[in-house]
This record gives sequence, C-alpha cells and structure tokens, in this order.
Amino acid sequence: MTKFIEYIMRAAACVCLWATACGMADAAAFHFGPCEGQMSEKGYGKTGNGTISAAVVIPKEQLAKYTGARVTGIRIGLVQTDGFSGMCGWVRNSLDGADIASANIASPTAGWNDVTIDGGTVSGTEDIVVGYSFEQEVTAKCMSVAGPVNDNGYWVAKNGEWTDKSGDNLGSLSIELVIEGENVPEINLGVTGTTFDKVTELGKPFTAKIGVQNISNSVIGGYRYACSINGKNVAEGSSGKQLDAFGRDTIDISFTSDVVSKGVRIPVSVEVFADGDGYAADNTATVYMSTYDSRNTTFYHNVLLEEFSTEECGNCPRAINTIEQCMEQGFDKNVIQVTHHAGYRYDFLTTPDDVSMEWFYGTSGCYAPAAMLDRLYDELCKEILGGRPNSPVMSVGYADTFSPVLSYITKRPAFVGVTPTCTYDAASRRLDITVDVEKDDVFDALSTNPRLMVYIVQDSILHHHQAGYSSDTFKHRHVYRASVTPLFGEELTFSDNKAQKKYSYTLPESVESSLYSEEKYGRDVPVEPRDVEVVAFVGNYNPKDICDCTVFNTGRYCLKSDIPASIAGVIDESNIVAEEYFNIDGTRTSEKGANGIYLKLIKFADGTRKTVKMTK
Repeated sequence: MTKFIEYIMRAAACVCLWATACGMADAAAFHFGPCEGQMSEKGYGKTGNGTISAAVVIPKEQLAKYTGARVTGIRIGLVQTDGFSGMCGWVRNSLDGADIASANIASPTAGWNDVTIDGGTVSGTEDIVVGYSFEQEVTAKCMSVAGPVNDNGYWVAKNGEWTDKSGDNLGSLSIELVIEGENVPEINLGVTGTTFDKVTELGKPFTAKIGVQNISNSVIGGYRYACSINGKNVAEGSSGKQLDAFGRDTIDISFTSDVVSKGVRIPVSVEVFADGDGYAADNTATVYMSTYDSRNTTFYHNVLLEEFSTEECGNCPRAINTIEQCMEQGFDKNVIQVTHHAGYRYDFLTTPDDVSMEWFYGTSGCYAPAAMLDRLYDELCKEILGGRPNSPVMSVGYADTFSPVLSYITKRPAFVGVTPTCTYDAASRRLDITVDVEKDDVFDALSTNPRLMVYIVQDSILHHHQAGYSSDTFKHRHVYRASVTPLFGEELTFSDNKAQKKYSYTLPESVESSLYSEEKYGRDVPVEPRDVEVVAFVGNYNPKDICDCTVFNTGRYCLKSDIPASIAGVIDESNIVAEEYFNIDGTRTSEKGANGIYLKLIKFADGTRKTVKMTK
C-alpha cells in the first residue's frame, strides 16, 4: 500500500468520523492530493498535436469512507501557461468515463488554479478521477509533477489514449480534490508509517522510526508522543517542529529490550498528540517486536550471494577476483553463490530467467558487475558498496570493502534452516530433490508468507571470450541454469515448524543459448552432471517492492560428491554417427591436428549433438 493510499484512508476516516465525535456546526473544506500540496519547477508534457489530458485516480476502496461528502472543487498546479488553450478541469469515475462535473479555466496562471465545481457527493462504490484537459499544437510543458511517488498518481493521455507514468518515479501530478462537510477536522495529526526492528536480541536496543504527518490544511506548531508496551510507558518526548499543511516528521524511538521477556509478536504502541486534533483514530500505531536469546539460536546462516556478470563486461573480472579472494578468506563456508549472466548486455550463458532478475535493479537502469546479498536492502551496505537507490543490488569493488560487508551480513541471525538433498540417476539423468525446512517461532515475526526457491546451478563452465581476461582456461563459476520452482518461489506450509518439498528434475544434455548466438561455438551449452549444484533458499517475495524480498537462509547440495568422475560423462558410443573437432578459437581441425584445449562435437543417430571439452 502506498503512502498516498494510507493517507487517503486516514483522511477518509477523518471525514467520516469527526461529525460523530465532535458534532461540528460549520462545514470545513479540505483539499488534498497525492502531490501533498507540492509543485515542481520543471514542467512536463505529452508530445504531439491534439487533446492532452492529465489525471490522478483515487480508488473506490479508499473512497468508501468518504460516502456522502460533497465534492466542491479541484486545484490544478501549472508550471507555465504557454502553448495550450481551452483548459478544462473535471472529475470522473474512470479515465475514459463521462464527466461528473467540469469547468473551463478561462485564464490559467502559473501556480495553483482553484476551480469551483459541483461534483455531487461521493458514492463510495466508484473511483474518482481528478484531472484536466487542453489543446496543443506542440508540446506544452505545463504539468507540475512533484511530491511522493504514488500508484495512480501520474496519468497522461493524448487524444484519449492513457499512459500510466506513475512508475517513472518523478512524483505525482499537482492536482487536488476539494471536499466539504461538517465532519472534516481543521487539525489532524496522524501516524503514517513505521520502520522498526522486527526481531531484537535480548539486552540490545529496540529501535523504531515513526512517521507522522499533518493531514490537514492548518499549521501544527508541535506535538507530543509516547511509547508503551502492554500499557507500560517506556519512552516519551515532544517535538517543537512546525508542520505546515501535509508536512511530515519522523520520531526516533529506542529502548533496551530488557523491559520485555523472550517472546514473539510483543505489541509496542506509539501515540502522538497535537493541540486541537479533531480526529484521534489515526493517532496511534502498534507494531510487534520479537526477541531472542543469542545463546539459543538454532540455525547456521548461509548467505545467498547473487552476482550479476557477463562476458561483455570488461569490469566484471575485477568483481570475479574480489569474490574469489573473499571465498579464500573463509567465506566459502557460509556464502553460497549464484551467478546471473545479466546486468550489462547478455552472453551465451544468459537465460530468460536471468533477464527477469534484472527486476531487482528497479527503474534506474542495470549495470555490472553487481551483486545482491540475501536480496537484502541495507543502508549500511549501500553506503559502503554503492549502487542504485531503493534497490537490493549493490556494486562490487575490491575485497577490502566487500569482505567487511560479507562479514556483517553473515553475522545476521537465522531463524529458519534449509537443507536440500539429492539422488541422481546417471542413465536417465533424473535428479530427485528433497528440501527440508525447519523454523523457530521467531521466524513468524520476519515473514508471514515465506516462499521456497530451488535453483539449478552449474559450476566451472569454460568461457568463450570474457572481456578483461586473456586466459584460455578461465571458467565461469556457479552459473544459474534453471529454476525447479517458479523463479520467485512457491508458498511453504509448516507443521510443527517443519516443512518438506520434493521435486524431480531431468538434467538436460545442454542448455540452449536462446538470447545469444555464436556460430563458432554453437548455441548449446553442455550440462556436466558433476558440476551441478542445487541451491535452495527461503525468502519473501513482494512483486510490488524489490526491497521486500529478503532471503532468510540458504542451503546447497553439490552432485560432485555423489558422481564419480569416471561416469560423469558416459556416452552411448553405438549411437554416434559423426565426430568433428574444433580449436578453442572455433576453427575446424582434426583429432590428430588438435593441440591443448579443443572441442569435440559428437553427432548422434537421433539428431542430437553433444560438445565435449578435450585436452591433449
């Protein structure tokens, strides 16, 4: 739920309940919108000749509490007034719907334009779309886009064809709805969000950040707050900060967890107070903390390191060496690596799933080398390593900076354990996988809907032309090949804190390079069973928030321990119809003429082919 949606819900509650609480005699007006009263200095527009429209959508689910309120106007923020004509403000029930009410703006001005309309009353069963339209011959960059980014906060259209620009992360259109009613408070301070430690070690500080906002058009000169556990006051204070209309502030609260005993989902309540506040229902927020004793933690924490690297990336060898150095320092004991060949162009190892993983970069573009550690968004790690804002993807520099971050992440406690085991049948290439998952009660405070992900990974794949490397023997490590589960996992159901999943997977002879073609090497990448690893992990998945997909623990099973080298590449020679030989540079040769590392292409009677690396 976006901040704007939370804000709408709170504002709606103010409108609906204030009349009962205070019985105000005079109607008050309240103007609001996703931009929170802000305007931009830069103007935005829609290219082309025609009718241009701009709008915000307020969903019916949040408008239900406005039922009966009167819509008396709209406010439109414009950066400039050149290049357009015939501006009209309107309200509708859908982007393409008929106007409920509209009004022409005869002389628009730069800044806020107040438009009086009779929009009737809010039904509570339909969306309200607030917007404006005008005519242009060339792009009129008059639209103001500012304030928080919100779902449905930035829609534009040309000649009736609507485009959702909310995902551009520029802000929201400067458009506000005006409502009036006897139930609208003149002053309303509300709690708008919380960030807190869901799990705290006994004896260590519990910290929380509480967001507060002035959800009114009046000025609030200061406020007080108090924090309690089970009715016992543990922290209190005041702020003299002046909050203008829609102004925000953050309260930092900290207390030692000694005030509570070991437990799960202990309620912590925070309440804010402002003089003259006309609506008390949104003055309180309750969060839930869980505590643990570090002497009794059950599970060993394996960190999932997901690297983004491609052969086209000249800087990636630096990151490859950094990770290798860290593994040699001992991190190989509790860091499990999966490499996605994506982030900077693609290569012969890139799969469509690797491309899907670029979602974690967010909307600011991809880059490599890069990595995720437990898909965790951590401000300290970001500060050290760098990377795009609001994304779990981080840069990978040198070992002196990457190693301390690995150490920091590995020390995070784990409250769930993941153990994959496998059996492999060489004749059928069938891989039977069992994943056992066990959790502590505290884990429920971290995730209410955990998911299990199981990936097939292949180690030691000889490179083709890795940029930045001159070695003929360099091999790619821990390369993602396929997902046994859906890419972002499937739900886990626990019984007595335990869960088990079983899968069967047939290892292909090769994986086709569907996104990248090299004629001299062919499109198929052989899959050597001895180099296969099964990586299983438990984590969150929030399709609306890339920073809410944390991995809580990981396990790995390597087939190398079960498959003797002598049978790893068994080939039925009776079905071979032809053999061809190539030097490592792709030139054709003969078996007698081949030297050093070379490739043998085996063709079978059924039309299939297998490429085998050879040495002489």
